[in-house]
Amino acid sequence: MEILEQPPSTKGPADMFAGDVWFDVIHRGEEPSRARANMVRFAPGARTAWHSHGLGQTTS
Repeated sequence: MEILEQPPSTKGPADMFAGDVWFDVIHRGEEPSRARANMVRFAPGARTAWHSHGLGQTTS
């Protein structure tokens, strides 16, 4: 088993979120894949600001 170093959480950009939001990359696809999975955590009262993803987005 290989234990990978987890980078620190990143503050969500103001153009995509309103309020305090942090995200962690769970999976980042290798070229040519553009797939990425993030875990997003919202502080009380924070929300997603209106934005779009050029290639689409899936949420769960």
